Amino acid sequence: MHGNGIPYLLDAFLGSLGACNCEKFPVYLYGFPDCNSNPYVLEFEDNFDGTALDTSKWGIQPWGQGALEHSAFMEVNLLENVSVSNGICYITAKKETVQKRAVNWLGDAEILKDGLPNLRTYYYTSSNLWT
Repeated sequence: MHGNGIPYLLDAFLGSLGACNCEKFPVYLYGFPDCNSNPYVLEFEDNFDGTALDTSKWGIQPWGQGALEHSAFMEVNLLENVSVSNGICYITAKKETVQKRAVNWLGDAEILKDGLPNLRTYYYTSSNLWT
């Protein structure tokens, strides 16, 4: 390739990164439209303004909560390990012994794929929030 092809390759690379004419780059971009000054639309926001987690926006992961087949999880995730203050959401991991179901919607005595009953003893708690 001769030297005149280099600017076009650079333009293609920068274009793939989302570059546009209003951004400062060491090469001149050919044929890119002007940047939209406000291209984003807010879809979700939580500023953690209150003193408790907004459970209409947040919850614990909807499937298994602890150790299952081929997993090394030693903790169970609980909403009790979440606190909110001063605009910050805190997740606290604790060393504590609790008995909880590995899979929320199955009975305590149900035997899971790993050959163990659903009701398990965990030695750590934490949280895993989903929205």
